[in-house]
Amino acid sequence: ETRELFAFSADIDIPLISTPFDEESVDILTDLGVKAFKTASFDIVNIPFLRYVASKGLPIILSTGMSSLSEIEDAVDAIAHEKNPNLILLHCVSAYPTDISDTNLSVIDSLRKSFRVPIGFSDHTIGLLASTVSFSLGADLLEKHFTLDKNMEGPDHILSSDPKEMKKLVSARNNVF
Repeated sequence: ETRELFAFSADIDIPLISTPFDEESVDILTDLGVKAFKTASFDIVNIPFLRYVASKGLPIILSTGMSSLSEIEDAVDAIAHEKNPNLILLHCVSAYPTDISDTNLSVIDSLRKSFRVPIGFSDHTIGLLASTVSFSLGADLLEKHFTLDKNMEGPDHILSSDPKEMKKLVSARNNVF
């Protein structure tokens, strides 16, 4: 199925990124022509794995959920050790859904000042407020889950944007910028 997705995305000229969970997956995705990697929050402390991902030289979106500042620093150093400057840190709260009061969006500026790399926000809240505020705080990238139906079974659908909400999100982003 992954090969089919990559072939389809190539046909319609939409680049794919993917989240590998082991070195074999990194190699498969590289062979398929992945344009960037996104790491899962729990892998931020898996330094050998991060170094392997970084060794491919592709952009990395590094999720920071559940981590301390020193753990983020260790991960950034590991990626830099592999001479890969293509890094975006992704502020993330690893709760599904995240209550708006727990998003702590001031971390966007703190990460930018601490690491001097682009900073994004992984929005696991219900609705668009946190995403819109992250744009106004200068987030360089936004991750918002997508679904065709918020009522589908599973933990992600309720916090995901459906096509109508995604259209509103794009409009909000355009208005902020």
